[in-house]
Amino acid sequence: MGPGSPGTIPQLANRTVAEAQQLLRTAGFQSNTREVFDDDVAPGLVVGSEPAAGEVIRKFQPVSLAVSKGPELFPLPELTGKSLDEAKTALNGAGMALGNISETFDESAAAGTVLAQAPRSGNPVRHGTPVDLTVSKGPQPIPVPDVRGQEQGAAVKALEAAGLKAAIAPETVYDRQVPKGAVAAQDPASGNLTKGGSVTLIISKGPKLVQVPSFIGKQASEAQKALEELGFKVKIDNILGGFFGTVRAQDPVNTSVPEGSVVTLTVV
Repeated sequence: MGPGSPGTIPQLANRTVAEAQQLLRTAGFQSNTREVFDDDVAPGLVVGSEPAAGEVIRKFQPVSLAVSKGPELFPLPELTGKSLDEAKTALNGAGMALGNISETFDESAAAGTVLAQAPRSGNPVRHGTPVDLTVSKGPQPIPVPDVRGQEQGAAVKALEAAGLKAAIAPETVYDRQVPKGAVAAQDPASGNLTKGGSVTLIISKGPKLVQVPSFIGKQASEAQKALEELGFKVKIDNILGGFFGTVRAQDPVNTSVPEGSVVTLTVV
């Protein structure tokens, strides 16, 4: 019964300090306390004792109570602006875990750059806390609209509506199919650009005008070959079967007309 007699340390974990000290006094022990970090035991409760519960000691030996002050917290590092690999390294160095990664387009941040984190940097958290990252996929690609054949003003508006810019080529080109003032060609003609990307427009000055020479009195076969070499289409209108094969009349003749126009030969 004296102070030198043996006694068994009771179970004290998860009790309040007052409860633990009362149990120790009842068992004949004196105690002191010290605070420790603990991830599982709520602040203010006993984590354990030294000597541990169940050990037999002399009652004059003091018992030290470890009292929880909650989990130890650490500030999160700043990850925004870092590459994804750099962010992973920083999390590992801080003893944190990588959480979910979501991706989004961003006009100013290169692909793979961390845009945001949750929880935010500086917040005190436990070791091993997962940190979610939002990562840039780079600028959003914009499909290049096909504006060929459109009038210049309409083509420019269509490109601007898509978030692109129009650059007008300094030189115009002849085009049989595209009317004057419309877009004959563009560069690029397809694919993707990013916001503010430039598309060069080449404007048509319409079909080229070509002088139609007279083939009246000449053989139709000769006239047809020559006209086709000049870029015209030829229509033969035979009179009485065109027995002689001679061009009697021609329309148009001795004038300038658009390249690719139809020239009618009346053949006798």
